[in-house]
Amino acid sequence: MTKPSTSPTFPPKPSKAATKKQALVFELNGQEFIELNKLLKLLGLAESGGEAGMSIVAGEVKVNNAVVNEKRKKVRSGFKIEFRDAVVTII
Repeated sequence: MTKPSTSPTFPPKPSKAATKKQALVFELNGQEFIELNKLLKLLGLAESGGEAGMSIVAGEVKVNNAVVNEKRKKVRSGFKIEFRDAVVTII
């Protein structure tokens, strides 16, 4: 009697590669705040204001480690925004 050979499982499981997030800094230049949707568009993280708004409402954006869905959330100095592969620090 022969021993059954072990074969790899199919389909192979994809490996979870660690993705490094792009670190960005946005300076308010004397302004008190900037609206979140405008920030994403201005930095080029979203192609348009509409895309930025839809991404925010869909829960794809974190402000200070909390998911937000308020398109015009006022972000101020010291806030940290996470969106897709970017982390933005507001100064």
